[in-house]
Amino acid sequence: MRLGSKPGITGAGSGRWLTARMSLCLKCKVNKATVHFVREVDGKEKVNVQLCEDCARPVMIRQEASWQGSKKCAFCGGAAFSPLPAVRNVTYACCGCRADYARIFFELCTEQRPDLVLRSKGDIFFFDMCFDLEVEQWADVAGHQAMEQLRLRTEDACDPKANRVDGRIDLPAPTPPDMRVRVRRARRLARNAAQL
Repeated sequence: MRLGSKPGITGAGSGRWLTARMSLCLKCKVNKATVHFVREVDGKEKVNVQLCEDCARPVMIRQEASWQGSKKCAFCGGAAFSPLPAVRNVTYACCGCRADYARIFFELCTEQRPDLVLRSKGDIFFFDMCFDLEVEQWADVAGHQAMEQLRLRTEDACDPKANRVDGRIDLPAPTPPDMRVRVRRARRLARNAAQL
């Protein structure tokens, strides 16, 4: 097989041949695409994207950040091993805070963009590698809103007086319905919106 004959495979050869085969960056549509991403979900190819180095840099920084080992959770101070998805800046969170963040993020998504709940299929990592500039911008804003709500809830949880009502401890609300219920709710909202 000739090197470079399949999409996504590049290598040594005629510079002219490789340049002729290179496409433009999917995001900026200006620079030559030199970085290739393939995202797999359930063992099936999901996204096959080529970006220029400038547009790929944020994704590569986030991937490298997830390989750094244990960091301090930005919300509770616990052990965190990877950054929060769907926001551009690298913010580490422990497993518990990450789950709360994802729940808050998808609540915002259900309210503001039910179409994205359907597109993401309830996978928050979709927002890291969807390679759609408009979706990434919305996700960054919603992610910061979710982080702010999480910070407020974490501060209240750490304040011993915040959970007391008339001298008794007020336990936190039960865990909300799982993601499948939210996806069904988003589908219903999208159907209702389409019927209007």
